[in-house]
Amino acid sequence: MAGLRQSKLIILSLLLAMIAVLGAACAQDPASAPPAQLYDRPVLVVDPGLHTARIIRADTDAEGRWAVTGSVDKTVRVWSVADGALLRTLRLPAGPGQVGRAYAVAISPDGALIAVGGWTRSKADGQQQIYLYDRASGALVRRSERLPTVVNHLAFAPDGSRLADVLYGGQGLRVYGRAQGWDEVARDAAYGDHSLGAAFARDGRLATTAYDGKVRLYAADLRGPVQPGAVITAPGGGRPLGITFSPDGQRIALGYADGLAVSLLEGGSLAPRPGLDLAGITGGSLGLVA
Repeated sequence: MAGLRQSKLIILSLLLAMIAVLGAACAQDPASAPPAQLYDRPVLVVDPGLHTARIIRADTDAEGRWAVTGSVDKTVRVWSVADGALLRTLRLPAGPGQVGRAYAVAISPDGALIAVGGWTRSKADGQQQIYLYDRASGALVRRSERLPTVVNHLAFAPDGSRLADVLYGGQGLRVYGRAQGWDEVARDAAYGDHSLGAAFARDGRLATTAYDGKVRLYAADLRGPVQPGAVITAPGGGRPLGITFSPDGQRIALGYADGLAVSLLEGGSLAPRPGLDLAGITGGSLGLVA
């Protein structure tokens, strides 16, 4: 009987110790952190070597050697296009809820830099950021701070000299210059709603879309507060999303989040051109174009 009582005491002691450990762990649960903060202690994650949630954006370098993908699983992954191998996983500083989700990724044309944006802080913080990483080493090269809201999309110019971002909540466009150490060189904050699309032409012109229904076209050399050289109401729907220039810059293709439409526009004036034959396509939307 004495041995049984001793065994029970040992088991009880172990259970009490486990409860104490679990209680301490719960007391330090990162999800209980104030919403304006990032996690202030390590957070255990299991990495299966692939994304575990929806991929929001993807991009490749000009020669198609590397692909980069950003996801709501709070990782950015770099892949070898030749064989599909995962080369590197990048993680934004993360916190509770949505903080750390990568909504925007872009890789420079030469493959040297990876730009990442998204939900990098809480709404209360007002300190959204863009991170520039060295693709080969994964080292952080630069952090652009104090963006007023979430970054929805990033795009490098074809020569790698500039980086554009478009923002959530009608905050518009920002442009950063390589020669200026990736400081901001231009902005247009006069948008009426979220913007999710931006593309450069080979000659440096920049086109954007926004859910205010507008397509905007900017001149090549943007400096300071800017206004678009041409603005139109998108001809195919109220929520223009994806946008791209043809290789010669003479045409723009435009997709929509709110329906089955693809518009073609003049690359210099945004004048509508004859559209595509989408007969037989039903359901969903054609939001992204290339």
